[in-house]
Amino acid sequence: MTADYWYDNLRHPVQFQTATEALLRDGHTTFIEVSPHPVLIQPIEETADQREIIALPTLRRDTTDQLVTALATAHTHGLPVNWAPLLPAVAPPVDLPTYPFQRQRYWLHAPTTISDATDLGQTTAEHPLLAAAIELPDQQGHLFTGRLTPTTQPWLTDHAVTGTVLLPGTAYVDLALHAGHHTGHPHLDELTIETPLALDPDTSRQLRT
Repeated sequence: MTADYWYDNLRHPVQFQTATEALLRDGHTTFIEVSPHPVLIQPIEETADQREIIALPTLRRDTTDQLVTALATAHTHGLPVNWAPLLPAVAPPVDLPTYPFQRQRYWLHAPTTISDATDLGQTTAEHPLLAAAIELPDQQGHLFTGRLTPTTQPWLTDHAVTGTVLLPGTAYVDLALHAGHHTGHPHLDELTIETPLALDPDTSRQLRT
């Protein structure tokens, strides 16, 4: 590669996305990056968006493990791989797998995780502190629940008094107004805080309103 080549390479647009989109339109779904270190896998996947593709890096600095991993990944996706140049000829090759279920995945499926209030029979409260709500039986009212933790809500640590993190008074007002809005009481006449709520940076507090 001459100096003119590298000058043109830096001076003119590469149009990598345009080329990738053209390949996708032509039906290509397998992309193999051959470079000293993978840097184009993420742009390829972002260009593909929701389309199912296979994007394989082949090399990483100071290791050859990535090449073997890329070949194995390609094989599990049904691509033809010639293992002979890579593996020593100490034994005759054996076709894998040795049973008729070719390229079928056998790992266990992860159990369904509960990540939403509706999975627990509650209603999403759409509030940064009160995440869920439920109507109590026999018209006994409503219950709003949430969790306070400085880890997931780092702004809480800004409200510290002599080193102790306290829930600010404006948060109490916001909690009361939010609960009242969902129960037909949108106004707050008076709010009295008898004891401040201290927050431990290493633990969480459960909210029930």
